[in-house]
Amino acid sequence: MERCGEGARAGVRASLSFGILAGAALLGGCANTLTAKVTSFHTWDAGGSRLPLNYVFFRSPSQDNNLEFQTYENIVADGLFRRGFTQTAEDKANYRVNFGYSLSEKVVRVMEPVFYGPPYAGPYWGPVYYGRHPYPRPFYVPPPYPAGYVERGYPVANYSFSLDIQDIKSGKRVYQVTVEGRDQSPTPSLPNVMQALVEAALNDFPGVSGQSRTIRITLPNTR
Repeated sequence: MERCGEGARAGVRASLSFGILAGAALLGGCANTLTAKVTSFHTWDAGGSRLPLNYVFFRSPSQDNNLEFQTYENIVADGLFRRGFTQTAEDKANYRVNFGYSLSEKVVRVMEPVFYGPPYAGPYWGPVYYGRHPYPRPFYVPPPYPAGYVERGYPVANYSFSLDIQDIKSGKRVYQVTVEGRDQSPTPSLPNVMQALVEAALNDFPGVSGQSRTIRITLPNTR
């Protein structure tokens, strides 16, 4: 037969364990995925495409000698290649591709419950049994015990990626897309999420113009 005090103590342990596991699941789940809002506009289906799909990248003078930009450029080039585009020389290109990116960090504060034990902490919680009759210990308060709340801060990284494709002959922009992503990670990093941002931007290319959609992308386990 289980004593009343042991049952109460087990209940508190279970509540604490549940809170710890729930917090771990929240952080663990968010750390491996990126939630992104993708919005695109284009004239691709209205005669905006010109064959062959040859292109060059636009580079500012500072980007032309920037190793980080060149690394991301290779990721974008790979994504475009899988959509039928070919990078070529300036005099053979029909399109000019331009892209940009940014990362901002902030701390989101939330109130979380904290479970407390009973106010009396004897050898065990609950009444003392003598024969069949319980004699309660002094100051014993039966469960459930009220929860308190504490404020906790969680780091959140906001990523932004934009890409546009310009028809060189007409000078008109024929495709543009923006990706706004959020990731809960203690160590936010653009290099670790750039592949995911590019895939989100080119997902279902060219897609439906003038619509936004939210997608979740699995991130590599490198953080």
